[in-house]
Amino acid sequence: MINFFKKGNKKASRLLEALLALTGICIFALFIHSDSFFIIVAFPGLALTALSISKTITDKSSILSVFGIIPFTKRLILFSITGIIIGGILGIYCRSAFYDFLFPETLTIFAFIAPIIGIAEELVFRGFIQGRLAVLGPYLAVILAACGHTLYKYLVLKTLPSALPIDFMFLVTWTMIGGLIFGTLREVFKNAVPSSLAHACFDVIVYGGFTTAPVWVWS
Repeated sequence: MINFFKKGNKKASRLLEALLALTGICIFALFIHSDSFFIIVAFPGLALTALSISKTITDKSSILSVFGIIPFTKRLILFSITGIIIGGILGIYCRSAFYDFLFPETLTIFAFIAPIIGIAEELVFRGFIQGRLAVLGPYLAVILAACGHTLYKYLVLKTLPSALPIDFMFLVTWTMIGGLIFGTLREVFKNAVPSSLAHACFDVIVYGGFTTAPVWVWS
């Protein structure tokens, strides 16, 4: 009976940590583009996500595991290559829908910033949130983390001060599909590194030629 309650408390605790992290980052997305006083609300939201994550870090050895990163192994090289290839394929497909060239004609300084943003998203959504949701089983963890990432992107896009001159639903739909693919990589390889590299590769191919960040990243 005692073991049952301990397991129940652990499950509830992890679900609460995932919920708080997602709530915080969605609050950030909802208010970050505001041109009024309410933009101030965005940063406490981000702080809530940070506090939820930091609460789980009890010692130095657990920092990487909290974000779904396991110690280096020889297999990790193969897993990482797989992630890069999948990210590249997704990036090329995405460019084919919007641009005349399948790769950026030139790489700008944003080619170095874009993958950092992608990796950060992976560590939060696939590394931390999906990791916490693993108590619900692998399928639900992948789906719910992808839904959370899509909700975050939806709020970022929907609260822009002006409408995007591109297919809004295409972006949201492919955020969900990409999230499912990245989440599957994270689950299959039991490591957030392959999904992070996939997302980074995707962002370099799609955004590497931009001179400034896309308006949905920061406005």
